[in-house]
Amino acid sequence: MILLDERAGSPVTTSSLICNHAPRNAMDRLDTLLAVWEQWSAELLESHVSYPMLSYYRSQHSDHSWLAATAVVMDTCALRMAGAGGFDAFQAERTLIMSINALRSINQVLHIAPLKRYNHRLSRSDFEVLSEELRQSGLPAGEGDVWERLSRIRNGYEPLLAAMANYFLIQLPTWVAPATVERFFDSALAGCPYHTHVLSGRDACAEPEEPATTAFETLRDAEPSRVAETM
Repeated sequence: MILLDERAGSPVTTSSLICNHAPRNAMDRLDTLLAVWEQWSAELLESHVSYPMLSYYRSQHSDHSWLAATAVVMDTCALRMAGAGGFDAFQAERTLIMSINALRSINQVLHIAPLKRYNHRLSRSDFEVLSEELRQSGLPAGEGDVWERLSRIRNGYEPLLAAMANYFLIQLPTWVAPATVERFFDSALAGCPYHTHVLSGRDACAEPEEPATTAFETLRDAEPSRVAETM
């Protein structure tokens, strides 16, 4: 996570990670970072499955987490596989697959089931902001049904991430920094008489998201032995 902070600033998001490499024509460095993360994910799988207690270790920095960092990298890879971003699609695919394998294996060892209901971290309006940021950075935002392709890819790992974040009480990162979303919508809605109906950069007509399963609900529904261990 510290490495990502150096590359993408804080808070680290998929948008900042990709766009911060564009101004200096350093997209090849992003490819290298993803290759390193593929190797790290393989090591993560080996270490955390062999020694499950490692999953509970926290960074001395309260806003740093191996799970949150993995989420940013997976989101970055998913966006490229959906057709946007302009960096190496092959490396993005290999890194995402290795990361998913690592999470699945750790989930199995810790008996964490993927969530069926969870808060989606990327709304359609945030996706539009992300696409515009790519364009402003001189990067391709993709053609055709990028949103639909990205949604299908995300469905393959979001339930895993959401379950682990719920289990470890970790807040997963957004795709776009909230301040960026607010600036985008403030600019887009300037002079619009109906702008007060749009709050925090969210589409007022968007369907409400399903509530996330809370840590208490997960604990409540757990096996008796699991509850006893946590008391």
